[in-house]
Amino acid sequence: MFAAMVAVPLPGFGFDALAHGMAGKDAATLFLNHGCQDWRDIIPRITLPTLVIAGRGSPAPWKSIAWTANQIPGAQLEIFEENEGGSHFMFVENATKFNQIVSTFVG
Repeated sequence: MFAAMVAVPLPGFGFDALAHGMAGKDAATLFLNHGCQDWRDIIPRITLPTLVIAGRGSPAPWKSIAWTANQIPGAQLEIFEENEGGSHFMFVENATKFNQIVSTFVG
């Protein structure tokens, strides 16, 4: 399932690392809750500086991520193009750009 979420091959990257330290049941519960909860009434209440990052090639539609960013007052939206590693794991596929964006944001 996770292999379909990356735009480039990631030699040596094991997707089991994403849940490292979590029991399978806990990881499954977290994954299910993340995808099944309706957060639309909560998201506009975020008042902290917020960086929202999406990838055009992600299974999570970038337009829904852009909608989320637009609901948060003052949020900064960054969208990675597919040729920039803009799949679902931008922090791995293009760590240099991802880290630069985050560093600038937290600056």
